[in-house]
Amino acid sequence: MATAGYAPELVRPLYARFENWPVGEPPNDVELSPGPRGRADKCCALMKDNPVRLVVVDDSPDSAQTMAVLLRLNGYDVRTAANGIEALAMVQEVQPDCVIFDVVMPGLDGNQLCSRLRARYGDNIVLIAVSGATPSDERVRESFALADHYFTKPVTVEMLGRVLRPLN
Repeated sequence: MATAGYAPELVRPLYARFENWPVGEPPNDVELSPGPRGRADKCCALMKDNPVRLVVVDDSPDSAQTMAVLLRLNGYDVRTAANGIEALAMVQEVQPDCVIFDVVMPGLDGNQLCSRLRARYGDNIVLIAVSGATPSDERVRESFALADHYFTKPVTVEMLGRVLRPLN
């Protein structure tokens, strides 16, 4: 198991918590949305260099760190940010290929972050929105128009892998 610079005694217990999760395709009742902007082919062409650099943005430290560790175990270079403002600075520093962000966050929320990233970087960064809110929530509906992809929480690495795998 690759630990990407993390102490094995910290990663193994975390990984063990998820080793019994089903691997492969998500359940049939999970709909994967390519997003209305649907730029997967163009974005994939931009991400041929390995490893793919990701920024995970979530105001829940546990959610952000868990997702980051699992993505690192799958070979991605992952950084985390706790809010939209922190994410803007990190994106400028890291120049990631993809930003995975929670839609509902205090302060600069996911949609505001997405709008700023789109204005500054255009289509050069793949933007993936995730949320536990219902699809009828206005913020979730807005994210459909802003992001390249949208997932409803809980999001598994396998679900993200369907979008990220072609990026390798």
